[in-house]
Parts: sequence; structure tokens; C-alpha cells
Amino acid sequence: MTGFGTSTHAGVVCEARSVNSRSLDVRLRAPLELGDASLWAEQLTKKRLRRGRVELSIRVEASGAPAPLFQRAKAVAALQAFADVARELGYPERPPLTVLASVPGLFEASGDERATLRSSAEQALAVAL
Repeated sequence: MTGFGTSTHAGVVCEARSVNSRSLDVRLRAPLELGDASLWAEQLTKKRLRRGRVELSIRVEASGAPAPLFQRAKAVAALQAFADVARELGYPERPPLTVLASVPGLFEASGDERATLRSSAEQALAVAL
């Protein structure tokens, strides 16, 4: 029992790969915008499959999906926090902007965009399975 399925819906690409196993073991890779994806993806998989090791991959392609918004206030607050720590530690220079690369969530989708992404991902996953 091995299988592969793929589907694209509104800029969201889902792939499902399975190999034989006695029980159902679901593994998922998904973007941060779909933070709760592991819950609904596993539930959807359990409705369709009974056994096997299933690897699910969900990715958002830039062309069809809504672009995440830059969280400016979060970036400013993070950079200020880095500067405060540097000053407390005796470093005279301000931290470079590159430290913002270590801050999660600076590019996030709004609530409506997340709902749209989830809906597209659910539809694509259903077809891929």
C-alpha cells in the first residue's frame, strides 16, 4: 500500500505520500500561516485513510495566495528591545536591522487571509488524499 497524491487550489499546493504501516501515522509540514493545520489535516486524513505512514506537505505559492502583511509595530518593538539589551550590556552601537531576521511573525496574514488559506488548503488536501 503506497500512494502519492497532489492537488493545487487557489495558490495552495498539497502533497500526500503514503507507505505501508499497520497503523495510521500522519506527519505534516505546513507554513506558519496555517499554525493549526496539524489538527484539521490529521482529522481529514483519518476520515479518508485507515492505515499507513502518511506524509503531508502543504505549501503556499506566491502567485495565487494572499501576500502576508509586514508587522511594522512588531518589528519596531523587537528592534527597540534588541537595542535596550545591547545598551544594558555596554555595546555602544545599535544592533543592525539583520537581527530582525531572527524574529518570528514579522510577516503574517490577517485573520481573513488565514481563513482563506485554510479553506484552500483543506480543499487541496481532500483532493490529494
